[in-house]
Amino acid sequence: MKGIGSRLASLLGMACVAAGPAVAVAETAVREYVSVPVDLSRAVDQNRVPPESCVPAAIVNALALGNPAMRAAYDGLRGDSPGGKLKEFIAAHGRRASEDYGGDRPRWDPEEGRAALPDGRDMFGDALESAGAGTAAGDYLDRKPDESPGDLLVRVHRVLADSLARGAPVVVSLRSFSPYWDEEKAQILWGGVENHCVTVTAVPESLRPHEKGFDFAYVDPDGPKTAGGYIYLEEVRPFAAARGNDVKYEWLGGPCPFLLVRAPGLSLGMGEKSWYWRTIVTLNYAMWFVERP
Repeated sequence: MKGIGSRLASLLGMACVAAGPAVAVAETAVREYVSVPVDLSRAVDQNRVPPESCVPAAIVNALALGNPAMRAAYDGLRGDSPGGKLKEFIAAHGRRASEDYGGDRPRWDPEEGRAALPDGRDMFGDALESAGAGTAAGDYLDRKPDESPGDLLVRVHRVLADSLARGAPVVVSLRSFSPYWDEEKAQILWGGVENHCVTVTAVPESLRPHEKGFDFAYVDPDGPKTAGGYIYLEEVRPFAAARGNDVKYEWLGGPCPFLLVRAPGLSLGMGEKSWYWRTIVTLNYAMWFVERP
């Protein structure tokens, strides 16, 4: 669904009035967004199902806030509250064997509350298929070998914007990384810190030619609550980030292997790092609704 023109219309616009040409104001004021309505009374708090689990909670929130087909899948879950529906979602779709871990464990780990992201995609798809509503697709959002960082930005924005235009929120994984001193190797290495899934509910309808990133709105299942952030490509400082789960993973480097994220409302373990260690957050994975053919 197309959102109204920039509801932020805005502090940025007013700043341009004071400091720059009128054309800058016009460019800001006419910004259009694709978005879905957010009714937090339908959204679930991941902490309702100990141990906390952001993956199934973010998926259930996508179903709850999505288009009619997605909402029908949500309403079809047994339970008279969002927490009850989350428990039913996990019981119905989280106990099956994990393909990402080769069948060695369930999709949703009941001890740690964790699920591999491709298993989350499968849970999402099963819930939609069970309701006859469609299925789900998902993928890691690393830069392809033949893709420039700018092309990566365009591709990822298109995935989010096209889904939201169909009234379908997108579940994304945000993963934090920071360097650390490895005693055994006697060198500084990149290491993973935390992963968290949220439900994207709004992005700009299109990118402007000069832009290196875009803002987004999301529902955080830890609450639940609404918040916003900024997705962008890093062109100056190199970094490394991992692709995969905690057993099967690959470290990727080179120019901008993933897009980075600024999300002031999320800690992702970064507040525990000393001030002199660099911290980054990658836009790691996305899963989205696919309509029935």
